Amino acid sequence: MARSVAEELGLRNVNPVRERIEDERGKYDFVISRAVTGFPAFVKLTMKNINTGGINELPNGIIYLKGGDLSAENDIFRGRLTTWE
Repeated sequence: MARSVAEELGLRNVNPVRERIEDERGKYDFVISRAVTGFPAFVKLTMKNINTGGINELPNGIIYLKGGDLSAENDIFRGRLTTWE
């Protein structure tokens, strides 16, 4: 699905990977996922996969698709998150 969307949009720098994050060793500007666990646990699992440099308008990081009230879950990040509703 992600590959089809990237192709339809003409995105040439998208590398969809379907793998358990524990097993993934690649480095990426963005790790994008739907909610599969609590956000703090996901951050811990994926930080090894985020490139440290940045060439994008947004800083490199995680795009995590999750609904509901996340305030308690995200308190430990103390303002280091950008959220969209």
